[in-house]
Amino acid sequence: MIIQQTIDTWEKFRALYGSRNISPQYTENDSFYFLTAADIPYFYELTLEKGSEEAQGFEEYKESDFNQEVTCRDKNKKQIVKGDSRPPTCLTQFMNGYDDCATWYSYMGQPTPQPVPINTPIIGMGKLWEWDFSNAVDDSLTDLFHNAVPSGRKAKIIKGGTSGAFIENVWIKEGCIYFHNAPKVVRASMGVMCPPNAPYKSNYAIKYNLPPDRTNETGNWLTVFQYVGRHGIQGSAPMGDELNTEACLECPIPPFYDMWFYIETNDTDNESNGYVELEGYREKSVILP
Repeated sequence: MIIQQTIDTWEKFRALYGSRNISPQYTENDSFYFLTAADIPYFYELTLEKGSEEAQGFEEYKESDFNQEVTCRDKNKKQIVKGDSRPPTCLTQFMNGYDDCATWYSYMGQPTPQPVPINTPIIGMGKLWEWDFSNAVDDSLTDLFHNAVPSGRKAKIIKGGTSGAFIENVWIKEGCIYFHNAPKVVRASMGVMCPPNAPYKSNYAIKYNLPPDRTNETGNWLTVFQYVGRHGIQGSAPMGDELNTEACLECPIPPFYDMWFYIETNDTDNESNGYVELEGYREKSVILP
């Protein structure tokens, strides 16, 4: 539970963050400064009108004290040193399907966004990451790069849909592929997909940690990251074939991006099947008020 408190003077606000060793932040518009400081469970706020004596006092410290890198600390104010890649505001979730983004946007995509009812089955309640070559569901004539499936082979692509894969940023870490009766040799790939006319990062921007610097002008979904590239599977793995990594993706999959799974097999295969489970980090796992 977060307890919000409004501070009435600049001097009190300065004394508060100075004595409690917390990192204050600020934003501004043309007329006001908006100051905040979090000391869980308390969240402190102060609004200062620009040009006022109090605002002038704040301006002496805004460069040195505000919007600095936030240091995570425990309830005793001791610095927290993390040994994993989970972002501080996120929780861990094991997933085997997309979010129901269409239902989410039926509420939030309105001109005036509507509140989503508590516990609405949205997160993880979209299409499942599973395939079965005994049927024609998700059959595809092309791969993640829109190239034709090779002669003598056939394939499926599992897609989230036009609304994307998730309703919020999701950092993918690692996963496991479960499969049965796979002939020699089935190939599995997973790509992060940017929709048409959306921004994405070039290889240069990724290398130097820059903002998105390109726009997808291909008119089709564009593979901007191949997280799994032609991983070979054969036989059966009812306990799963794990793909492990030490850290999650540095860049999360944004809400409007999709994540496609490409499975390619021999054109005589009519019985192999399987599914995927991923470990990821996100801010919520259920819809709460």
